[in-house]
Amino acid sequence: MKVNQNLSILFWVWKDKADETGKAPIYVRLIFEGVRAQFSMGQKINPTQFNPKSGMLRGTSEEAKTVNNYINLVKGKIQQHYNILITQFD
Repeated sequence: MKVNQNLSILFWVWKDKADETGKAPIYVRLIFEGVRAQFSMGQKINPTQFNPKSGMLRGTSEEAKTVNNYINLVKGKIQQHYNILITQFD
């Protein structure tokens, strides 16, 4: 998801790091002015439930709702911090 010219936020599942139950961690990738950083959200999901285009889980299960709400919260916090930094250094 491209927030603006300088910031891009991508949520993705790192399938290679799946545990013995088949659940894999959700990662966040930030690209700011060409510099990339990524970190785990601390959530593990079944990779088949994840929609890479939307960056959200498919379905209406309780797990999907909870994880999608958390993804939206993380996305909002990143945008909020970005806006604070931009206004301070603009």
